[in-house]
Amino acid sequence: MGLANRRDRWGLRPSTVWLKSQQSQKDHLMGKRKYPPLTPSEVKSIVIALGFRYKRTQGGHAHYEREARGKFPRSIVTVDEHYPQFDDDLIKKMIGQSKHSRDEFYGATKNTAKKASVTLYVVPALEVAQ
Repeated sequence: MGLANRRDRWGLRPSTVWLKSQQSQKDHLMGKRKYPPLTPSEVKSIVIALGFRYKRTQGGHAHYEREARGKFPRSIVTVDEHYPQFDDDLIKKMIGQSKHSRDEFYGATKNTAKKASVTLYVVPALEVAQ
């Protein structure tokens, strides 16, 4: 029985507002998240695509650094290599460390852009001062 044919206990059909709220709850439960989980290897490929370079590993935490460039200040992203997948809080922190938006961060690689349903972000080339 589809959602459109359902009736409540009084025999009335639900309103379209109810149907939309049910669908959005279903979408939320089906895994459409604002911050889809990422593995450490996915995060490493994202930060490398965003122009970061590997700096060092200290106690299972890999540090990636990017020098100041254009509108982006110097920044360091720390990737904890012990997690099988990162949760929302850690991903938000890494996005904040990178000084990029959520869409730019997830859109840095083709795989993660598809996972988060964002457009592929092309990192601007470095301006060469002459």
